[in-house]
Amino acid sequence: MDWNDGLSVNPGALQARAGQLRRVKGQLDGQLEAHASIDVGPWSGEAHRAQEALHRRLVSSLESQARRLPPAADALEGAARSFREIQSAQHSLIGRASAWSYGIGGSGWLRDQATGWTQLDPRRPFMRARFQTSAFGLLTRLNLADVALAGSLGANEFVNDGRDLLDAGAEWLDGRISEGLDWGADLIEDAEAWGREVAADVQSRLEHADTAWDRFVETAGSTPAWLRDLHDKGEIPQLSEVLGQVTFLGGQLAGVPTNFLTDSDQHLFDDGRPYLAGPADIERHETDAFDGINSLIDPMMDVYNTHDPQDHTDRARVQVTAVEDPTTGEVRYVVSIPGTTEGMGSVNGWAGNPTGTDWAANLRGVGYGDTAATRSIMHSVELAIAEDMAARGTALDGTRPEVLLTGHSQGGIIAGNIARDPGFSERFDVGGVVSAGSPVDTLGIPQDVPVYNYQNRWDPVPRVDLGGVPTGTPPNVTNIVFPHEGSPSPTHTHLQQTYQDNIRELSYGVGLPENLSKQAQLDAELARFYNGDTTAYRVTFGRETD
Repeated sequence: MDWNDGLSVNPGALQARAGQLRRVKGQLDGQLEAHASIDVGPWSGEAHRAQEALHRRLVSSLESQARRLPPAADALEGAARSFREIQSAQHSLIGRASAWSYGIGGSGWLRDQATGWTQLDPRRPFMRARFQTSAFGLLTRLNLADVALAGSLGANEFVNDGRDLLDAGAEWLDGRISEGLDWGADLIEDAEAWGREVAADVQSRLEHADTAWDRFVETAGSTPAWLRDLHDKGEIPQLSEVLGQVTFLGGQLAGVPTNFLTDSDQHLFDDGRPYLAGPADIERHETDAFDGINSLIDPMMDVYNTHDPQDHTDRARVQVTAVEDPTTGEVRYVVSIPGTTEGMGSVNGWAGNPTGTDWAANLRGVGYGDTAATRSIMHSVELAIAEDMAARGTALDGTRPEVLLTGHSQGGIIAGNIARDPGFSERFDVGGVVSAGSPVDTLGIPQDVPVYNYQNRWDPVPRVDLGGVPTGTPPNVTNIVFPHEGSPSPTHTHLQQTYQDNIRELSYGVGLPENLSKQAQLDAELARFYNGDTTAYRVTFGRETD
């Protein structure tokens, strides 16, 4: 079927035909009852046997016709519902495409109907891609529905033709193998019921596959950060950003056959929507005064273990620490963000878990510059700062407090993406980003925000940014690379404790001269954030997918 075939299908006619078949079934049942009650009399002979054979054939013919009608009616009703939904989606898409001066041809391809200045609208290529993907998706659903209807009707005929053949055989054998035929008839009935179940099962599987397809189409129609930067600023995209986007889309596309095979929505690569914390999600946390870089690093690692015990989904929490300058009394805020909270080998690591910091989110954070967890954390940070300022007798409105964003691994990715978010920068003055084991070269953090990223030499995670190829490490990013010690396994080189030990040694003046110099530079630029009395808040964050 092509696009126009879908528009011309009459679901109402299919529904009416199904109703007509059910009425005919009722009439046939009445005739069967009448014929079954006929008594040809107690006489015997060849004529009697011929009359009985004729009677059985007539009853068998009526039963065959009556058997075929309900499954056919069920198939037509199911197809009517599917075609009605598809047609509604087609008309909606036609209207949305027309608003952007696109038409849809019979094959499903879009036709550009724009004239004049409309052709120069820079959004048109992105909208075209979105509309084209939706059109092909509907065309696929249309043909699947057509094939499903044809298969159901064909299976019904095949099963009943087979049963008719068995009935004819039973007539010819004159009941001599009646027990065997009864067994065969039962088997056919079971096959017929199985066929109907399969048809219903296929519809359910298609609906789940369509859910994953819609998720893929929505993401494919959104604009990644690297493409916005290319369009708005002329910045060359970095290879890891493009690879992150393509891999994330590929994961969502894999959800289509996965949902079909499992007959359920597995939420593969489903980033969902941000969980928006409320006042009940804020917990005041006791902490020691900040005194040096280790006071900054320790909460960055400890925050991994701050799941909300009141939340049945076991979401994670972000820590916001208010640091009061001992000299001026000025209050600044340090945000400690946990990294990946789900194992790579578990289903939760890829399938839309409530924490929002899984492996799929890593790819989306690099490829698109945004995740549900990122937006959720920004909301939680604002709640915590507003809570602290209210406790000090001030208000957040228009004050633009100074904030330092920190995180390990994916936490560093989220910190960098928050730092580049224009809405966050309007409300807060981002004074810097400090991360450990994070691929930050590709995040596009504004040039006026100093970024310090600790790396262990054999830790593969901070190197997935490929060093910022092709443009290289941005000038505002300083990577402090520790020489390798101990096991080369990522379970050691990427471990939080390994980074804490290496940074602690550096703070004690033990390390390469280059690293000591960079640490002194970090202290000169950002020490105002990690020296002073503190008040800490932990706030729930995460994602929702249902």
